[in-house]
Amino acid sequence: MDEHAPRTGAPDVDVVLLGATGFTGRLAAERLAVLQQRARSEGRPFPTWAVAGRDRGRLDAVVAALPPCAPPPEVVAGVDVYDVGSLARLAARTRVLLNAVGPYTETAPAVIDACVRTGTHYADLSGELPLLRRVVDGFHEPARAAGCQVVQLAGWEALPPDLVALHACRAATGAAPGAWGPGAGASVQRVDVSVRFDQVPAGLRSLSDAVSAGTLASVVEILGDPDAGLVGDPAGLLPTGGHGDDTAAAAVRRVSPLRLRPFREGGRLLGPAVPVAFLDPPVLHRTAALLARESGAPHTPARLREGIDHGPAGGAGALLRLAPQLALAAAQRGLAVVVQLPLSVRTGLADVVRRWLPAPGTGPRPAALHGWEWTVTATAVATGGRRGTATLRGTGHPGYTATAALLVALGLEMAEPDRDSVVAGVVTPGIALGPGTSRHLSTPELALLPS
Repeated sequence: MDEHAPRTGAPDVDVVLLGATGFTGRLAAERLAVLQQRARSEGRPFPTWAVAGRDRGRLDAVVAALPPCAPPPEVVAGVDVYDVGSLARLAARTRVLLNAVGPYTETAPAVIDACVRTGTHYADLSGELPLLRRVVDGFHEPARAAGCQVVQLAGWEALPPDLVALHACRAATGAAPGAWGPGAGASVQRVDVSVRFDQVPAGLRSLSDAVSAGTLASVVEILGDPDAGLVGDPAGLLPTGGHGDDTAAAAVRRVSPLRLRPFREGGRLLGPAVPVAFLDPPVLHRTAALLARESGAPHTPARLREGIDHGPAGGAGALLRLAPQLALAAAQRGLAVVVQLPLSVRTGLADVVRRWLPAPGTGPRPAALHGWEWTVTATAVATGGRRGTATLRGTGHPGYTATAALLVALGLEMAEPDRDSVVAGVVTPGIALGPGTSRHLSTPELALLPS
């Protein structure tokens, strides 16, 4: 008997959060409870949801610590990412499965397989690019056939840039409300994405206070991956191409190579994205390529630039701010060199670095989770000079609180019963959220502001 046989009845839970006992998983569960509270106070319905994992005691403790919500989430225990039977049963019960069990390279494929076989939407926070390429190759066509969406990199690293770039391109080309527009290609010539930290809590004491341990773990997973050479390739997640030098991939690399040096834009100094600059470009180019394929048009890549806004580009202060950006750029170039080393060398290096990472399931001090305010803005320029902009504003630690909120917003959007313009397959966060304005991104903590 096939343990992964398609479900025979309707799912009885709208959203399941797998890995709710981890640090980010607990934050995601808390976010769901807060939104449920808010919906109830406003007289709105809220999707049914559940937390899932191996240990019932730990799951019960997570639920007990949540803000009061009625009804409380269901607890689904005995789910092991190494047990395909338990994964199949879990996927068959829900419309959307959010996976917070990382690092993902070893375990995510089995969870994705269970979801695709049951037609269940799936999202995770993986930033492990070689894994993402294998998921594209192995699951895109099966997911299309099943009518479900598989989304990775659904946290702060890629979701905000991907979403605002999509909406900026739609604005630059005059796309009708709710229409996809051209993605980031065709008549769009360039897309610039800037990230600004409007407020940062004082007294950040350690690397884990500022950078997500999950992101650091993903980098280490990449180091030990046989396909780590994908890092630095902006065409690495195209529908076709990957490592190959086909026409579409060659066009992306020529028009929009990954640039790590600081640059000026609109009188501002922008430095390389942190903690790594190679995650977002392949995602944004995949968005454009998938939308081009959906419309039957050729994929014409736009020039993409992304950077962290470090203030005015002129004056002595700019020179002082430029020095650390040059150092960061050099470090990221070093990483691009390291991933080309022999696998045995990279594996040993990964083992050494792994000893210095925060323990799994841990995070920053509570004081470091709050007091953040950030803005991600994209500007697209179309043929003829027409410009479009879109902005996502948010609060909370980018790697933890905000990432959990973004994952939840995506999951709730995917669970909407009347979603339009669903593009099935292994898709990007922007495509999964769709061309419209989601009410899940119209909250005090997360607000999409298209032009």
